[in-house]
Amino acid sequence: MEKLIDKVINDSVVGSSLYSHRGSTWLIFTEKKEWVISCYDENGYLWYNHDFFTNLFRYLDLELGDNNVHVIRWVENNLGLKVGDHFHPDILHGEYDWEDHFDVEEVITNGVKL
Repeated sequence: MEKLIDKVINDSVVGSSLYSHRGSTWLIFTEKKEWVISCYDENGYLWYNHDFFTNLFRYLDLELGDNNVHVIRWVENNLGLKVGDHFHPDILHGEYDWEDHFDVEEVITNGVKL
């Protein structure tokens, strides 16, 4: 099942690019200005786009949990990033609007494309 999940995620991120910006690595669809993941390299904090993965996992008849092991494993195995004990979707139960913390245009403009 892991190989199938990896294939579906890999196929879905074709056309995206990795960026480095302020100590973090981002996977972004540059033209759409849509981010997929953001991983802060120093502590391994991983943020992932909840909507992106929820829609993707529907095809696999999987539910995306806040601590989804499939996303974490894919990031580590396919992007070579180390994920620590802290990983979060982009929306934390409606408690806080994280939109301003994920300024994709800032990353694209001032980050380094890898």
